Parts: sequence; structure tokens; C-alpha cells
Amino acid sequence: MTSNITKKIIEDLIESDKKGLEEYGVTVDREDYTLRDWLQEAYEETCDTAKYLKAAIEKMDNKAELNKAMEALSCVVEDVEMLQDGRWSEITDENCEATLDNLVIIRNYLEGQMKK
Repeated sequence: MTSNITKKIIEDLIESDKKGLEEYGVTVDREDYTLRDWLQEAYEETCDTAKYLKAAIEKMDNKAELNKAMEALSCVVEDVEMLQDGRWSEITDENCEATLDNLVIIRNYLEGQMKK
């Protein structure tokens, strides 16, 4: 039995052949390429793949950092609301330390964004 992923890969390969034929007038069944030409093509495609992978990883990391900063900001807002509501008795050393930790997370995120 062929997996659905394998079927999709086969479909992608067929589409790639069609695209190559439309854009370049040839498929990989060409005879004018030497072994070195094929290796160069593969190398260039691999470099592109590395760039795409790094860009995707960066986006994931940035999103994770943003989520962490947003969560920290939410906690700080809750702490400020507690102070505004006059709930001073609920404030503990742990609350203060957690608030400071959250502010550091937010600061680090913002500093990282400013460097970009």
C-alpha cells in the first residue's frame, strides 16, 4: 500500500516536470547536462533548501518568543490590575519576583526586536 504522503510526493514530482517543461522546454531527461551540471543543480537547490529551512526556523523562534513575551505581559497586566483594585494584601515576595521576571522577559524580547 502506498502512503498518502508518497502519493502527494509523486503528484509534486509530476507537477515539477510539467513546470520544467513549460518554463525551460525540457525535463530532467535532458542529455546536454554533464554529471557536474547535475551536481551543481543539486547543490544550488540544497542551498535554497537550507535558506528556506533557516527562514522557517527563525519564524518559529520569533513566534515562540512573541508568545512568551505576550504571556509575560498578560501576567504583568494582572499584577497592575491587582494594585489598582487595592488588593495590596495579595502581594507577596513571590508575586514581586515573578513580575520582575516577566518584565525581564518583555525587555529581552523588545531588545531583540530592536536589533533586527
